[in-house]
Amino acid sequence: MRKKLYLLFLILALLTLFPLLPAVADDNHQAVFIIRQNTYISDGRPVAMDAAPFIENDRTLVPVRYLALSLGVPEDKIIWSPSAQAVPGMKA
Repeated sequence: MRKKLYLLFLILALLTLFPLLPAVADDNHQAVFIIRQNTYISDGRPVAMDAAPFIENDRTLVPVRYLALSLGVPEDKIIWSPSAQAVPGMKA
């Protein structure tokens, strides 16, 4: 019984500290999106897109799929919901 409580306490302590851990990312990664261009530059390499970023009502709109990909979100985690006309919460 005592071992189970100790293990439970240890797990809770680790879960409490988990948000304090730094995110693992490449500090040198760079993605550049250019208005009205169907490509973006990811770490110096061009990547084709099926839609271009644009400005509407003083807001810059960027295709979510390619923005997420440039941030490292895997393709299988980017899911379009036709009924909602949105990309519901994504997880990397």
